[in-house]
Amino acid sequence: MLVTDKAIAGIFEKTIERVYGNYPVKPVDISLSAREEFGDFQTNFAMMNTKIIGDNPRNIAKKIQENFEKNEIIEKLEIAGPGFINIF
Repeated sequence: MLVTDKAIAGIFEKTIERVYGNYPVKPVDISLSAREEFGDFQTNFAMMNTKIIGDNPRNIAKKIQENFEKNEIIEKLEIAGPGFINIF
């Protein structure tokens, strides 16, 4: 199966809509991870939307992680640093 950043962004958008649907958030930007130990992809969505949502980035990332639906593409999410989400 070919996994693309657009497929992963679509999965994130469903979770974000469910959790933060009342906020006019910035789009999910998925990028390839620069280092293998930090996952395959990553996003800084939480940091980019902290002012819009009104919470700190780690809390936003944790809420996304806790509400993330299991799927066949993403094995797990890890929160790193100030609020990066590493995607495996």
